[in-house]
Amino acid sequence: MLSNIKNEDNSFERTFTKRKSFTTSEEANDILEIGTLHLQRLNTQCQETRLEITGLKYDCECRESEIEKLDKEREKEESYALKYISISQDQALQDSVKAHKDALSILHKIFVEEVSIQKQ
Repeated sequence: MLSNIKNEDNSFERTFTKRKSFTTSEEANDILEIGTLHLQRLNTQCQETRLEITGLKYDCECRESEIEKLDKEREKEESYALKYISISQDQALQDSVKAHKDALSILHKIFVEEVSIQKQ
């Protein structure tokens, strides 16, 4: 499509803009009308391109907004996961401390019983 437009532009330029004189005023008016139509077509193409660019900018903005939302959700999930891991590690540490206390308590009882047996 772009090569067709360039060919049409070149054809228009060769046909109409290089001429120095016109044989009749009708021919000059025809050329002006053709030139005006050509400019209108170019203007329409510019407007279509602007609309396309506006659409692409809107799509980009929507995607950026979507990415921001996804990033926030991911951060929340990571925060929750870290909190859960922290709670899990805390629970594991508490369980470990309890197990060690129980083991020390058992050792203490054994030691006390050994001492009392030795005293008898």
